This record gives sequence, structure tokens and C-alpha cells, in this order.
Amino acid sequence: YVLEPGALQRPTPAKPSAGDSTDGQNPEEVLESLRTTTIGADEEVQTPFGTRRTVYADYTASGRGSTIVENFVRDKVLPRYGNTHTLTTATARQTTYLRAEAREVIRHNLNATHEDAVIFAGNGSTGAAHLFVQTLQRASFNVGKGGSQEGLRDMYYREDRWGGGECTLCGVRVKSASIYQAHQHSEAHRARVRAAAEEGQTGTQGGGGAEPLPPRRRRVVVLADAVLHHSSSLPFRELIPQHPLQGPSALLGFAASDWQTVASTPKGESNSLAAPPETSRTHGGGFEVELNTVPIDCETGLVDEVELKRRLEALRAWREGGGAVIGDAGGDAAAGATQSYELVVLCVLAAASNVTGLCADVPRITSLIRGVLNDVVVCWDYAVKRLLCNVVPAVPGGGVVFYVSDGSHSYIQNSEEREEAGTPNIIGCIRAGLVFHILDQIPDGAVSAREEMLLHRVMFAFDSHPNIEVLGPAISNGGSAPARTGVVSFMIRYGNTKPGLYLHYNFVAALLNDLFGVQARGGCACAGPYAQWLLGISDDLSVEMEHCLKRTAQEVLRPGFVRVGVHWAMSEEDIQVLIAAVKWVAEHGWRLLAAYTFDRETGEWLHRLDVPERRRVWLSNIRVADAASRPIAELETALGIAPGLATASAPRGAEALLVAAEAALKEAYSSAQVALSQSKWPVLNAEYAHLLWFALPADVAHTLRSGQPGKPQIISGESVFASDKESARPEHSILDARKIHATAHGEAEVQGGQGVPSLLDDDWEPLEAMVPEDGDEAAPAQDHRAPSFTRNQLRPSIPKPLRGMVGKAISDFNMINDGDRLLVGLSGGKDSLTVLHILLALKKSAPIHFEVAAATVDPETPEFNPHPLKEYLNALGVEYHMLSKPIIEMAKTHMDPKRPSLCAFCSRMKRGLLYSCMREKGYNVLVLGQHLDDFAESFFMSAIHNGLLRTMKANYWVQQEDVRVCRPLLYVRESHTALFAKENQLPVIADNCPACFAAPKERHKTKVLLSSLEFDYPQLFSTLLRTMKPLYALETADRADGVLAGEGEDDDAVGTDGGAVRTK
Repeated sequence: YVLEPGALQRPTPAKPSAGDSTDGQNPEEVLESLRTTTIGADEEVQTPFGTRRTVYADYTASGRGSTIVENFVRDKVLPRYGNTHTLTTATARQTTYLRAEAREVIRHNLNATHEDAVIFAGNGSTGAAHLFVQTLQRASFNVGKGGSQEGLRDMYYREDRWGGGECTLCGVRVKSASIYQAHQHSEAHRARVRAAAEEGQTGTQGGGGAEPLPPRRRRVVVLADAVLHHSSSLPFRELIPQHPLQGPSALLGFAASDWQTVASTPKGESNSLAAPPETSRTHGGGFEVELNTVPIDCETGLVDEVELKRRLEALRAWREGGGAVIGDAGGDAAAGATQSYELVVLCVLAAASNVTGLCADVPRITSLIRGVLNDVVVCWDYAVKRLLCNVVPAVPGGGVVFYVSDGSHSYIQNSEEREEAGTPNIIGCIRAGLVFHILDQIPDGAVSAREEMLLHRVMFAFDSHPNIEVLGPAISNGGSAPARTGVVSFMIRYGNTKPGLYLHYNFVAALLNDLFGVQARGGCACAGPYAQWLLGISDDLSVEMEHCLKRTAQEVLRPGFVRVGVHWAMSEEDIQVLIAAVKWVAEHGWRLLAAYTFDRETGEWLHRLDVPERRRVWLSNIRVADAASRPIAELETALGIAPGLATASAPRGAEALLVAAEAALKEAYSSAQVALSQSKWPVLNAEYAHLLWFALPADVAHTLRSGQPGKPQIISGESVFASDKESARPEHSILDARKIHATAHGEAEVQGGQGVPSLLDDDWEPLEAMVPEDGDEAAPAQDHRAPSFTRNQLRPSIPKPLRGMVGKAISDFNMINDGDRLLVGLSGGKDSLTVLHILLALKKSAPIHFEVAAATVDPETPEFNPHPLKEYLNALGVEYHMLSKPIIEMAKTHMDPKRPSLCAFCSRMKRGLLYSCMREKGYNVLVLGQHLDDFAESFFMSAIHNGLLRTMKANYWVQQEDVRVCRPLLYVRESHTALFAKENQLPVIADNCPACFAAPKERHKTKVLLSSLEFDYPQLFSTLLRTMKPLYALETADRADGVLAGEGEDDDAVGTDGGAVRTK
């Protein structure tokens, strides 16, 4: 299906009523208003120690619901819910619109453009990584090239943001994907495809009878960050048995470069996942996969950038050497044959750790990678549409087919929807869009500032306790430590000796829940090499631990840690309870160990008298009205767990919970609770006694019956292991969470509670407001890292033809004179950024002196976020002005209904703001970034819709004759600015003109028309340039059309706006 124009775009927001706007509000007040919408914020749960209010601290794993979102879903989405694979019914149409809008909301929030694919993959990052690998595998890792080979798409079709596209081979624009499919069958297109194929086969630009290139295998090298969660690397590991190496490794000699099977296999055992030798070569599919794990930097706790660069340089040398493998290269070749390889490199990196919260410097690492190999696919490039080369979707199915017959079938062209086969998770997609829409309305920096403050409070509180060991480097006071998100993982020592054993992470999580209602996560070390590195687990120990788990099935021995998430939606009470709870458990939690037991197979820890199943919520609780007397309801009432039964009120606040915890500790082993004399616990496998890293309930039972009940002790091995032989118990854990970062944390003395300050005397101040008093502006979020820009972004290399065309326009129309002060109208798009950089380059070499500054007009619409330009212009050293005005809101009341052109109104308002800025700051020349395509489109639109021969002017004075406007890109095509911006990775701001281009209107239609004409008449634009010269060469403004003072001289949006024809 194809949506009508505008259906995929976000609407112009309605004018907010009094009290609705967040402008000028205290950011903390905005967050507080959202915090009150949290579903379950005051939910109470039953625990073995009574009723507790939940303090949710597992935000790293899952967020919480909001009444804003859920009420919208209930009231607006579900009443008109329907399947999205049709537009013929009211319910299907409305649901399709909502899901399409959700995609655009997310695209905008991520600063993505129409060249990026936003795909609802489902199942978190696991689903996204699996889908990405599947799409690449379908195309045999032919990254971004496409072609006529089987399994590859025709990559000549490039989509635009209005649902249409362009044939990049022919240079013609088309209105929709279906029209492009018809264009594919034209003889002109087919001839160009044949010519491109012949050129690619010979490896020359002109053919010339060159010998065809021999077929090349593809070597796919995946550089995996050890910090990465395993969900992003496992799909690549699973490819290795199917596509094994046919020759030596491209990274031979580097550590972690020997991945040949999915998992390590002990001697004498076979790996069922590995491809058998006799079939492995037949599964190659034209490519082979090599996986290399990049080590971790011990100082930063993140990827070792030096090692990453060394591997990239080795791959570059391997490629420059032809990637040749001498010997039996394909199984059938004779000895001594040479196999030539095409190298494809993917860097699968972690932008942030889900264990420590440490954040990588994404721009700097990207620049480092591209500086060595510029065609590497980096993990945060996954969304680029050019990578989706597969002709068959990763998951073929309903909703993505174009046509199916008995003999053939084909799939739709849309890069996003074709990868979402079947009935999607429609409500989940809409919820995601709503969440991002709410996030857009939170003041900039409010979330990061609050979470940073909360994180520092939690980290410093935990670091101050000798029994708490936080994973990763400590937070630095003003140092150069990496930035962190609100994730804190830690271990708690038992205290039997120094360093001694730990408390099991699931026991700690259970205690936090039962005593304080804190919802933490006991996480195992399955998050990959990073978690094992943080816990001090060597490679040999990791292998031994894996063998133990496989042979004993005793999951309780699996290493792990406790993780909490600090989130802006947590209240001051939540943070106080979290800090007090963890510190109390670190101080006194070991004393309750004997009141708990564990399951050897699952690793779960429970209070010995607790039966959680009694409190569970059943789906069968939902009944029709006459089912209240059914057996399940009667049983619930008899057990005292029926919905609605009154329970004792839960203690509120850290102080009350600490008092309740002390009381629970005093009564823990009374006759009404658990008698130590009757205690029995599961026994463990004696063969792996040396791997026991945590204290057992039997240890505490022994301690409490000893003469020193206040000093943690351990019991002998025969009491805890299932063996007749004496098994020695280690006094110290094989894990060491502070081994890696001992110098950062310092050496802490474990003294069993001595010298620990009172938990109730926490000297942390309450959260202060994030804005100064008296209505001053909000304090900006502190960013300890300066924005990083590449050399090309700051000093791009300007092609001589591009520089020459701009120089010629400046010379032909006398645009710049000695002493001029230029102000570039910087929208943040490719054109204005291009003209800015060319002027900066000309300024250095020109024989005259002139100044260059820039200004941006912010129309205050949700689609446009120009604020990143501030850092960029600061890095360039260019004076910059941000001019804000609610132009779209003003249009509703000020636009002339007789001339209802929103684009023209927006254009005049923007120029009016720029003129005012120039007069105030002393600039005399306004530089705009319209190019030859814009001139031609305005010319056609004026002729077709207004019956006038008009277009924009190259260089002219405004009506007051105190400001001059020039357009140096007069001779430059749009394709030139697009290529310049792309090659130099300029920080283009997405949707830079939402007022004019929020939907495919007349300018887009004219663009498509001119493109189709140029396909038949290649000299069209050079001819139009000569035709329009009498119009764009005018040096004075058109004074007959002024709406605002000085605003009527020429419109870059003449024509119609959404069907409303502008007349004169």
C-alpha cells in the first residue's frame, strides 16, 4: 500500500493552551509532573517480612508504564484498532497512520534522515542484531553495493522522505516505488544497467576490451568489542560454523583471532554446532566469517582503542596485499592456486555498557576507525538503508510481498516495511513512538543532569562502604574518566577474612526486595567477556566454570553481580531508600543468610518460609460477572490473597524501612520464624569445591551458634559437599571485582562493620532545583567531554570544480566586496553548510578582506532541533546567532487567507529575523544556500501556478537598500552539495525546513518533473540557467509584494503550498 501525501509525517502541533507548555518551567518540575504518571509508583507487595512499597531500580532491563501513554492507547488506539496491511477500512487506516507516525517520531528523536531505516525488530537489541545479520547474510555480505547477482537488490533506487525516490543510475526522480519498478523495464534504464555490469566485470571505467576479473570470495571480518552485550555478537558467532575460513586468518597473530567454532570444546568432546569438515566448504555461500574480540583498556574499562587501531591497520595491509591466500583456496583448485578476496569489515562496538554504564566516545572512535578504513561498517551505522542489499527480506512473509503467482513472487521496495513481515506488534510500536514523543517535550539536558546527580550520589555512597565493590572504574572528581549512564553493578563481601568470600548476587537481590521493596537484578556473568573481565575471571577459569555448569547443572555456582539502574523518574525517597538498603545489606545482610535457602539448578534464593506462588497473579483472575464463586476465587479468599483484601500498611521512607529491617533481623531466628537447629540446605558437587565463590547459609548458621556470632565464619567442606571424601573449602573467592581497578578504588579494609557510619546520618543534601531561582534560565546540562568532530568535518577538502563554480558566481555578480560582513543563513542542511565552508576557505585565499558569521532561525517546531549547530560553529570558530520565533503558531493568526502559502509566510518571517539580526550586529550581506535546482524549481512553479516569469535572484538589495542578499551556489547542482556533505560527514540537521517540507508538496512534484525531463534532455539545467539569467540577474527587490517590511523581494517558495495556489 502507499500512503497519501503527508500521512507519514508528523502534524504541525496544536497551539498549547495555558499551562501546557514546558517553556520557562523548572526542569525538575517538568520531570516531577511526568514522574507522577508512573504506573505502579506506590505499588505494595507482600514479602516474608510484611508489606513493602516497591522501589523500582531495574530500569536498565525494563522501563515502567506511564498513564499518559496507556490512557492514550486505551482511549485513542484500541477503540479503532485494526490490522495495518490495508487502508480500505477506517480502523486499518487509523492504525496504519499511528504506526507510521511512531516511526517518524523515533526517526526524528534519533536525528535520523530518510536515508536511515527505522525498523521495528522486536525482542530488544537481540531482535535488532539478529535481523541485521540476517539481512547481510541474505546478500552474502555484499555491503551497500547491490547488483544483478542472485540474492541482491537493485540498489539504484534511493528513497526520499516523501515516499518517492530517485534512480541514481539514470538520475531521474520517480513519484513512488511502483513507478520505479515500471522505470526498471524501460530500454534506457536497461541499457545503463548493462553498461554498468560490463564496467564492473572488467574492472575498468571504460571497458576497452579488458580481461574480466576473476571471481572473488568475500572475507567478512567482525571486530567485536568485549564490552558488548552478547546479544549483539552471538548472531555473528553462529555464522562461523556455516561459513568457516578457507585459509589463514586475516588477523593472524592477534589475540582472540582463532574463532573457528561457536563455543570452546574440551578435549574428548565434539561440538555439535560446528559444521562437519566434509560439508563446511559447501556452506560458504561466497563468503567466510572471521570474528576477533578487541581487548579492554584497563584504565577506562572500555574498548582498547590502540588495539582496535592495530587490527584495522593489519586489515588494511591485508587488503592492500590483495587478500591473497596461497594454496588450496576453494577445495577444487590445484595446489599453489591463488584465491583473491574482497574484504568486508564490521566493527560491532558498545556505545554504553549495560553492566557498568560506561559510555564510549562515539564520534572520536568513529573518526579513528574511518581514518584507517573508511568503508568499515560501524555498529551505529546499522540503520543506513544502503546496507539493506538483500532482495529477499530477512523474514519473508505476509505484508511485504508485491505480487505472488504460481511461478514467481516479488517483494515491496520500501526498505523499512519489507523487513517487518507478518502482523507487527502494532501497539508496542505505537507505545514506542509515544515514549519518544514525550521525551521530545522534556527540556534539553534535564534528564541527563538529574541522572548524573543521582548516579554520583549512589556511586559515592557505595564506594564509601568497605564491603561494597562497584564494578568498573570509580567516578572521577573532575578527572578524565569516561561518561556513565545510570547503571551501577556491584558485589558485596561476606566479611569472613580479607578479601574473603562474597554474598551471592541473587541472595542480595532477594534481601533488597524482601526487606526494602527494592527491585534490583541479580545478573549472571553471561553478558560476555566484559563481565568476566570485571570479575577477574581468566580465560582458563572461564572455561573451567563453563565445564562445571554443563556437567553439574548447578546454576547457583555461576558468577555474577547485582545491578541497579538510576533513573530520572525515581523520587528523592526512592534514592534514599536504595542507598540505605544496599548499605544495610552490605553491613548486616550476611546475618540473614541462614534464614534463606537456594535452588542448585536455578540459582534462585528464597526465604525458607516463603511461598511466592501464593501471591502470584493469575490470568484466570479475569472472569465474567457470574464467576466470582468459582473454586479459584474461593481458594484465594481462604489463603488471604484474593484481590482487594486489606493488608498492613507498608513502612515509608528510608528511616522507617531501616527500623523495620532491624526488627526483622532480631526476629529472624525466633521460634516463630526459622530455627537454626532444624536448618538443612542443598549440598553441592565436591569436584568443583574450589569454584565456590560465595558464602552459604550453613556458614551463617555455624557462625551464629559459635562463640563469636558477630564475626562471619565458614564451615568445613564435608558439611556442604555431596562426597564422602574431605573437600577443602576456599576462604577466598575465585572472583575479585576490585582486581582490575584496585588503584582506582583503593585498598579497602574489610572489618565486619567496624567504622561504618550510621546509615541514618547520610550527609547527602536533598536534590536541589536544576534551575536558578527568580525565574532565571535553566542551567545547561554539564557535559564533561567536549564534542568531537573529525578533521574533514572541520576542514573539509573542497573539490576544485565546486570551488570554481562558487567563485565564478561571486565574480559574475559582484557578490562580495572588500570590507563586507557576511551572515550565512544556516539552516543546518547540506546546502547552507556547503556554502559556509566554501566561504571560509575563500576567506583565507581571497585578495580582499571580508568577515563570515552564521545565524539560524528556529521556528520552534518539534521536527527541527538546531542546537547541535552551536557546538559545531564553536569548533569552527565562527560567530553564531540563534534566532527563535514560533513561526508556525504565528501563521495561524497572521497569515493572509487570500494568499495561504505557509512556505512563503515562513520564508518571509525567517528573512525578517535574519535582517533584524544583521542590522543589530552590523552585517551587510546575507548569504543563502539555494542552488541551481532551487532556481529552476521556483521558475517552473511561478510559471505554472502564477503565470509569472519569476525566480530567485542571485545578488540584490532589499527594499530598504541597507542589506544585500546573495546566493553563491547559483551555478551548483544539488547533487554536488549532497556529495560534498556526505564525503566530509558534515553534521547535517535532519528535517531542516519543517514548515515548507513537512509533506510532499508542489516543490517536490516540480523536482520530480524536472528530473524526468533531464533524463530525456541531459542539458536541461544548463539551458534553464541561460533562460533564467534576465530574472536572477536583477539587482533590486520586487517592491510590489511586500507583506512585512523588506520581506517581499523574492520567495524561495513561490507556487503552491499543499494545493493552495498563491496568486498576485
